[in-house]
Amino acid sequence: MPFSASSPPSAAFATWVDNVLMPMWRDQGVDARTGFAFEALDRQRQPVVSGFHRTMVAARLGYFYARCAARQPQDPRWRELAATQIGLLDGAFRDTKHGSWHYSIKPDGTPHDAAKDLYTHAFAIFALAEYAGLTGDDRWLAKADEALTGLDKFAAPQGGWWARMSSDFQTGIDAPAQNPLMHCFEAVSHLHRHSAAPAHLARLKDIAQVMQQQFVVPERDRLLELPLGTPDNRVEPGHQFEWFSLAAASPLAEPLGVAPGGLVYRMLQRALYEGLTQDNLVPLACTPDYAIKDPVHRVWTQLEFIRAAHTAYRLHGDASFAEARDRGLAALETHFLQADGWFEVIHAGRVLRAEQPGSSPYHFMTCVDDLYPALR
Repeated sequence: MPFSASSPPSAAFATWVDNVLMPMWRDQGVDARTGFAFEALDRQRQPVVSGFHRTMVAARLGYFYARCAARQPQDPRWRELAATQIGLLDGAFRDTKHGSWHYSIKPDGTPHDAAKDLYTHAFAIFALAEYAGLTGDDRWLAKADEALTGLDKFAAPQGGWWARMSSDFQTGIDAPAQNPLMHCFEAVSHLHRHSAAPAHLARLKDIAQVMQQQFVVPERDRLLELPLGTPDNRVEPGHQFEWFSLAAASPLAEPLGVAPGGLVYRMLQRALYEGLTQDNLVPLACTPDYAIKDPVHRVWTQLEFIRAAHTAYRLHGDASFAEARDRGLAALETHFLQADGWFEVIHAGRVLRAEQPGSSPYHFMTCVDDLYPALR
């Protein structure tokens, strides 16, 4: 996408969010008849037919619309869109028999995939907490708190939480994994931000402890995707960047080691030094030794790189982090952002996924919010 040479990269990115991303998902992102958000939009901003609606997409877009309402309070449509997605999250997507949420539902509201998914559960808590902050209505905090107690149903015998379970919570399907747990940390941290409840802080500490025990190799500054000792394990630099930002925004920033020399700080440095290509793009996955395992580039990994570098610069004032952020922004603008939207997945100069999924506006908004905290 051609940006003005006189416009700083960060300003160009914010302009793109305001002028391209937000109008797209305000005007074309939701079915006006049913209220369900579309799973993705094609290059012409037409819905990509999927035959189902995922709870996670509704939750992430509920969060996105709530943040847009805070960013553009003069436009009442944002609150209406947020209310619709949160209403569906609290209604059609819920499993009223077993608790939690269906992974996905059909257009008629019946379950499409009734399995219980920890990643989905985390984003539901996250969205409910944000909506409580937007509306000032403590009923939504109560619903988020109720959902938080539901995490116990995911408890795995080996410690931590199953990533995926049967619809009735009787059988573990997918073993514990780092990414769902990291987003549980994000959700509970966000809930605590709005509630200041000691119980939420205590649960956050529990999640952080499991993260450290099951997925972190402190002597090598690594955050692994699968539990320690799992064969063919991997590092995803995008998650290592994301973990720094989430830790820094949490009340546990100090014990987790966000300060220079601390563990999470060292993990960020490792990702910056070893987890980027020469053109400042982020490979999806590497071996634990940072040899590239999956070379494709996804837009969310680029956004998490930018966000983490900016957060480190804001906290510590080291100009090298600002330089890294600006290189990341320039690569984002060159390779991903377009005048009519964005490319979701690229590799070696080719676009591997041109459609624009409803799960990605969340990543754009968390990044732009951190780059411009005055708008939060």
